[in-house]
Amino acid sequence: MPKGFYDLSERPKVLKKKLYLKILAAQEFLIEQNEHLEYLRKSEPVQYEKLKEFAAKLQMIIRQYWHSDIG
Repeated sequence: MPKGFYDLSERPKVLKKKLYLKILAAQEFLIEQNEHLEYLRKSEPVQYEKLKEFAAKLQMIIRQYWHSDIG
């Protein structure tokens, strides 16, 4: 797992499979976008800020369901 991302390989029992798959897809998207952060920050600052907001919202959701597994 790349630095700064969570190991979501185990689905919490309270999390429905459909939402779990959406969370996994969202994190995969962020992992892919992470490779372009420097470009986005310099050339597409609005997109960069939107990506940061998306990551923050996803982190809140992840912490809600994986709270006992995340420090």
